[in-house]
Amino acid sequence: MDLFKEREKYCRRRRVCGIFGWIFGITAFCAMIASAVLLVIVGVSARNTGRDFIFASVAAGLIVGAIVFGLFAYWLFQCASRAEKKEKDCAERIDSEDSFFVGDGTLATFTKEELRLHAAAPQKGSKTIRVPYAEIRLFSVCTRRAPKEKGEWSAVLEIPVKYLAKSGKAEKGEPPALIQTDGKERLYACLEKYGLTLVGERPPRGEAEKAEKFTLLKKFVIPDRKKRKTSAVVAAVGLAAVIAGGAIAFTLSSSVGSVLAVFGIFFAAKFTYNFFRAKSSLSVYREGLYWSEENRAERVFLKWEEIIKISAEEKDGLRFVRAECPYGAFRFPDAGGVYEEIERVFPEKCVKEVAEE
Repeated sequence: MDLFKEREKYCRRRRVCGIFGWIFGITAFCAMIASAVLLVIVGVSARNTGRDFIFASVAAGLIVGAIVFGLFAYWLFQCASRAEKKEKDCAERIDSEDSFFVGDGTLATFTKEELRLHAAAPQKGSKTIRVPYAEIRLFSVCTRRAPKEKGEWSAVLEIPVKYLAKSGKAEKGEPPALIQTDGKERLYACLEKYGLTLVGERPPRGEAEKAEKFTLLKKFVIPDRKKRKTSAVVAAVGLAAVIAGGAIAFTLSSSVGSVLAVFGIFFAAKFTYNFFRAKSSLSVYREGLYWSEENRAERVFLKWEEIIKISAEEKDGLRFVRAECPYGAFRFPDAGGVYEEIERVFPEKCVKEVAEE
């Protein structure tokens, strides 16, 4: 199939799946709210067997519908994500079989002599950056969002910053630039073709990823007091809305009071949940180090094999644990005793002195 037509096909699929995913998702949310309102009306209004049965039946149907629509929405978003990846792959191959996206609208093309960085859609005035392979280091990285073997594979390219600077020069001591592209079979084949070496952990390459459970040694929790305070206030307001809604439903209007009570229940439940989630944690596993926050994108698991060394740092009176990897360093807050625990279990990874900034 023509690559241009194939890209358009995946583009249309991505858009259609995305649009219908939002439609199904919003419909599922509205159905859940409507079912909650009906159930509250049944609970607080005067007894009416016929009406209550109808309302309860409709509420049950809405709940089932919300679950079905929610599952469809999730499936459609997954389809949109897969279509987007295939669309990007087609766009890369239209430029060259050895081209890969390394940013929004920027392609890295591997040639016999050098790496070329250029715009995917060149315009007047756009230029191509040429970097000799001798000045590039390539790292194989697996980004893990949970303490397990499975993760997202990518290749990180370390390039002297002088090639990316407008002046063509780098300041003294300025670290090299890191650019990232998705790990895929076509990329690994390309690197082998040009004799380029990937440093670090290698992907399974056709083998099933290990599924064994990682062993937790100790977990250190860091509460987010600011977020917890905000969540507690909003949850209290939601609880007040529930009480007020119940009073209005019994004395003035059952429908108005029910709607207010439902929204109060929603906010009280949501922000009570947020209150307990408002925390971070740094966990020491036998297999690595795991940093976890509320947002999944802020979670990372580093295997000991990819950590060169662990050191303690102090800045503005706060203590941090610094994990240095070949492709960069990660700094995590020390919840009190994290560095000592790592030093006890994995002394060979630790730097004894405390670095101050």
